[in-house]
Amino acid sequence: QNTNIYVKRTTSLFLNVRGFGFNVMYDPNGRIYITLEPYYSNKVQGLCGNMNGNTDDDLTNSAGIVEALPGFCNSWMAATCVVQPYSGPVQPCTFSDSSAAKDLCGYVGGSVFSECVKVLEWKRYRTMCEYDMCARENPSDNTPLCTMVSALATACEKADIIVNWQADSTLRELCAESNGYQCTGGQSFQMCANPCGTCRDQQLDESYCDSDECVSGCSCPDGQLLDDYGQCVNKEQCSCYDLYDPQNPLKGPGDISK
Repeated sequence: QNTNIYVKRTTSLFLNVRGFGFNVMYDPNGRIYITLEPYYSNKVQGLCGNMNGNTDDDLTNSAGIVEALPGFCNSWMAATCVVQPYSGPVQPCTFSDSSAAKDLCGYVGGSVFSECVKVLEWKRYRTMCEYDMCARENPSDNTPLCTMVSALATACEKADIIVNWQADSTLRELCAESNGYQCTGGQSFQMCANPCGTCRDQQLDESYCDSDECVSGCSCPDGQLLDDYGQCVNKEQCSCYDLYDPQNPLKGPGDISK
């Protein structure tokens, strides 16, 4: 944390970067959600568009010209990267045995999402699932499936429909070994967890915590907070974090803060 930006782990799935007028939720498994205040309208540029309310010019390259996707992406490439020749979209499911991957991706938009798919355009989530599952190097890695199931559940939540996909025992077992879905220290997987559920959060200014926001992932039960040792504890059991003592920042009962 500094005066301009704050970075924290929100749940087992998400890292949160918050600053002046922006909020970024990042899932290392392959998701990123960026929220900007109206102040930034038409003041940003790059791979995520310019936030001017017109989706027709989101593929504006670094020279200010709208162009096709490959050129648009290459224009924003860092100078240290090498431009790769583009020969059209790759379809990994044509190069592998796709039947198993497509069967598993049937869960994306399947029966557990029955209420949500009535009101939400969901098929692209299944398409992305199939693409990533076919492209995976380890055939036992179900992370692409779990990521797209979680992504669709997040979209449903934004439409005010909570989908508790972890209640499906088969899906829960399929994702049990994936990164971010293994809960420890008394935590449990929640569809809508408190984004400020750690002991460290209690020392923050209230502006860093949005009570209306929720995120999925492993989190402590109501009434408890995650301490710096990865355990769920009651609030009164939390250690204090001393920013001015980097050698010994965690302070317990009886410890002296500098």
